[in-house]
Amino acid sequence: MLGGAVAICVPLYAQTDDGAKPPKPEKTSVTKLNGTKFFGIVEVTDDYTIRVSNDSGITRLPIAQLGDADFKKYGLNKDRSKDGRLWYERKEALEDSKADNRSTKDSKSNGSSLVEIRLGEIAAFQPVIAAYEKTLGSKKSEKSAAGSTNPAEKTSGSDTPFTPMFSQPGMTGSLAEPFTGLGSSALQPISGAASGATGVIQSATGAASLPTAPP
Repeated sequence: MLGGAVAICVPLYAQTDDGAKPPKPEKTSVTKLNGTKFFGIVEVTDDYTIRVSNDSGITRLPIAQLGDADFKKYGLNKDRSKDGRLWYERKEALEDSKADNRSTKDSKSNGSSLVEIRLGEIAAFQPVIAAYEKTLGSKKSEKSAAGSTNPAEKTSGSDTPFTPMFSQPGMTGSLAEPFTGLGSSALQPISGAASGATGVIQSATGAASLPTAPP
């Protein structure tokens, strides 16, 4: 009996081990709202982004920008009825697609009408979209407030321009005019004053230097 129990347990363990291995990702294609297709190994990196890997490289795509089939496949694999970010990004992507369809002016394409239908379906999620938009507004206001305080502190001392000392009006004139405007004549009064000063010194130091009466 013991041997039979062991024989039964071994196959069950082997089956459990094989089933625990994750399936290998296969190459497939995804399509964006504008019709652009990407082919490769598709992996969901987070709730809002997929990654497509191929020989050309790696491309990351927002789930909200995918076509209807791929958006449901990768974005709605669980309950997202309260995910304001997803439906906000989806709304933005649909509005951009609508603007692109209008700019092309292709009368044969019914892309604009399909976008209108998709936007009508998203209207049911408008409350969660509005709540997410409020959080975005508060975050932007906080960033703008933080950015407006720091630059004011940094530039408060730079309102008054710096003027070099030697470039101020009057400084250059007072230094340059005696040498450039008057020339060598500016030195003559100085030399005359010096000679007069020596005469005064001579007359004060000794009586021998006093002038004598003419004969």
